[in-house]
Amino acid sequence: SVDRNYRYIAYNHAHVLMMLDVYKAHIQPATNLLEYIAIPEYREMAKQKLDQILAGGEPFVDNDYAIDKAGTEAFYKINYTPIKDKNGAVTGVSVFAEDVSLLKKSNAARQETEELYGNLFRDISSVVLIIDVETKSIVDANQAACAFYGYTHSELTALKISDLAVLSAEELHNRIQKVASGEA
Repeated sequence: SVDRNYRYIAYNHAHVLMMLDVYKAHIQPATNLLEYIAIPEYREMAKQKLDQILAGGEPFVDNDYAIDKAGTEAFYKINYTPIKDKNGAVTGVSVFAEDVSLLKKSNAARQETEELYGNLFRDISSVVLIIDVETKSIVDANQAACAFYGYTHSELTALKISDLAVLSAEELHNRIQKVASGEA
């Protein structure tokens, strides 16, 4: 937390470590937060956000704040909240920062994997249908399946597998269960 002059009025040990890690700064009580931020554009961004709250702004969350941290990007979710006196005047800003770097990198990796498998699914020349085991509905179909069965994607995904199958309902059910359980 900082006062109207950006001086520390409170901080926790996690903030001490983060400032040391990110800015190589050994922070002290009652010192100006902005003086520790060595990168001019980050200092200006921090000042603008603090000024927004100090001017009477509403609390807000800043997502994806990136800082070059030991040669890698770090992403923070930062919550800014006004500190008010008994008359409602803003006297400072409470700031809580959470390092969400691992979450952001994990989400990026998941998206990359989804794109890779999505492309594989769409572009493979084999007929691929994704079936809901319970309802037997066709949830998705690749382009090869659409061409093979002679339906558009929306037409094919409006069907149940039984609409395409030559097996009896019981044989079809048993086959789907076998595939779903990994036996086939």
